Amino acid sequence: MGQAHQDRHATGPAGPATIAKLISRSAASLGIVASLTVMLGWVLDVPVLRSILPGEAPMVALTALALLLLSSALLLSTRRRRHAASRTTGRWLAGLASVVSFGGSLQYVGPHGFRLDDWTQRLVSGPLGPDRGMSFATAACVLRAAAGLLLQDAGRPSLRRVGLAATLAALVAATVGVLG
Repeated sequence: MGQAHQDRHATGPAGPATIAKLISRSAASLGIVASLTVMLGWVLDVPVLRSILPGEAPMVALTALALLLLSSALLLSTRRRRHAASRTTGRWLAGLASVVSFGGSLQYVGPHGFRLDDWTQRLVSGPLGPDRGMSFATAACVLRAAAGLLLQDAGRPSLRRVGLAATLAALVAATVGVLG
């Protein structure tokens, strides 16, 4: 049963876990490429590169940074052999994405005038307009997805379920955002 059993499964149809990892890797790679393209668009002052879809509003640098961190964390979480270093790095990246998106959402908390997205934008191009910046919906979506990544390996099953719920909520919010 040993070698024949292994050969049959090596060439057989991919299971649900394999398909889920392939989809996750593809989404993470797409997110990395999109965020780097947007950042390049801001740095090189090429407006067409600043937007994911033609005719849509440009993505601000802080959102691109959060997407890059989150996508990198997702890519590390789908490695076949997850070593402690990649697991730790992925958690740090997801945590940093949380901090970045939380900082982007602070502008909606009160009249204090703190805008992390404006500070970030000034590093790559110039100041943001008053109605531009990371949307609250985007910040909340990144926070939920990061929570899902941070809780996927939690020791308690209830925490893993919370992480799954947060990830699904982020997926639904992102889908609604894309579809309008």
